[in-house]
Amino acid sequence: MRALASEAIAKAHIGIDMAALAKAEAKVKRKATFGELLPIYLEIREKGSPDKIWKKLRPRSLEDVVRYLKRAWSPFHRLAPDEVTREMVKQRIGELTNSSSPIAGACCAQHVLCLAHP
Repeated sequence: MRALASEAIAKAHIGIDMAALAKAEAKVKRKATFGELLPIYLEIREKGSPDKIWKKLRPRSLEDVVRYLKRAWSPFHRLAPDEVTREMVKQRIGELTNSSSPIAGACCAQHVLCLAHP
């Protein structure tokens, strides 16, 4: 413990901020969340991907996808894509089906799964 403390003090004397370094490392290790990736995904679906893997959505389809992903699927926005499981998606579809309609539940499940498991 003393060795770590003396190392931290020595680094502080030469101008290295250990707390800032630790925060920077944590930020690099942190994975992007579903909510952070959503605008990128929507832009690709609006314009189409350069490699033609994802085609451009028609305007009305894009409108629906934006609405459903931003509102109905908002509980997923704080999760990293690899944290989203198929069971979670099925459960959310069930919740949306019960609260509104079967179409609302299933409409964007494929898009959620594309983001979660590319």
